[in-house]
Amino acid sequence: MAGMSICHMCKHWRPGISHPDGKQTCAAYLMGIPQPIWKGTQSHFKQVQGDGGIVFEPRPEITPEQVEEFMLAQEAMVL
Repeated sequence: MAGMSICHMCKHWRPGISHPDGKQTCAAYLMGIPQPIWKGTQSHFKQVQGDGGIVFEPRPEITPEQVEEFMLAQEAMVL
């Protein structure tokens, strides 16, 4: 999971539709996902300024358990 962002698990992420400057984009952040959200240092499970009310929602094939497992792994990497 190293190098993976939780954004990869979100139905709003736009793989292959990146910003001209190489930034990752999604339905909430058309001009580029903020680095704290992309890197996982800021949660996007609740509304964040500038997201237009669009928050993290797992893709249909992603289970709540997979999201929880990812979050636990991310926390362990920080410790």
